[in-house]
Amino acid sequence: MSSAAQIVERTGSQLGAACDEDNGVPDQLIAEVAKKIRSMQYRAGLQLARDIGHLVLDKFYGGDIKRLRQKRGLKDVSLRRLARHPDLPMSASALCQAISIFEVLERCGSVYTWKHIGPCHVRVVVPLPSGAQQTLLQRAEECRWTVRQLEEQARAVKRPKRRGRSRLPTFVKTIRSLRSCALGPPSAFGELERVHELNPQQVAELRTILAGLRKRCEELEQALS
Repeated sequence: MSSAAQIVERTGSQLGAACDEDNGVPDQLIAEVAKKIRSMQYRAGLQLARDIGHLVLDKFYGGDIKRLRQKRGLKDVSLRRLARHPDLPMSASALCQAISIFEVLERCGSVYTWKHIGPCHVRVVVPLPSGAQQTLLQRAEECRWTVRQLEEQARAVKRPKRRGRSRLPTFVKTIRSLRSCALGPPSAFGELERVHELNPQQVAELRTILAGLRKRCEELEQALS
């Protein structure tokens, strides 16, 4: 599942997890909206999301898109009640997804006339800033991007900038570790008096290791100079 789809799915699953003041929508209206959505099921794609969004906007928020954006989702009791209604032919996550797509479509109105963009494209840009939503959807239409291609572009937009100090190069960490060994407690290079206990093969092995370390240190010193 794509990252955008996971965000939408998680949002939908949380419709019943929070609590807020109800906006006064009566049970009869909840039932009416649920049945109306059921009658829309023959529609598909962006048309279905748009019609569901318009219906919820009109019936629950008096046509005020700002109220929808402020209250829909996690803390909206009316949407939670609608999501639990037995006549609603979709899950809570699907309802939330349709409303999220509707919001993007209202913000980028020309999408309705495009030929290549579908609900899965719009779902990808739901978590993005509004400016990035329109820009990416426009490019996706012009370049005929697949959903996967759009996801790659969306990930680039969402990738956070690195903050604080930049990561140190590996060689710096290595040299610091060597310093801890060479200049640390005497025990790190202790018992040199026992060198005569080593057999010729062990001596040759250690000399080869030391020669390799010496060479790498010389290369590093040359690079630093």
